[in-house]
Amino acid sequence: MFRVTLLRSDVMPSDDAYRYQWDGRVQRVHLNPYLVCRSSSGLAWLKNPDCPQPPGYYTPTIYPPLSELTYRLIETVP
Repeated sequence: MFRVTLLRSDVMPSDDAYRYQWDGRVQRVHLNPYLVCRSSSGLAWLKNPDCPQPPGYYTPTIYPPLSELTYRLIETVP
């Protein structure tokens, strides 16, 4: 019920979901999200056209392994 009160809010939602999606895509092409970051060469094709700038451009993922497994499973959910 609390979220209903936020529907009229001007606050922008977090863009972390796009980072989760990018981590899932990285794993699906058999790359290690703990070793690559978005600034790595040759990974531009993994970007989401809806949000081409998810957070963490120069850092590899900071999320724990169980979270990363979840991102890999639900990579296609925005």
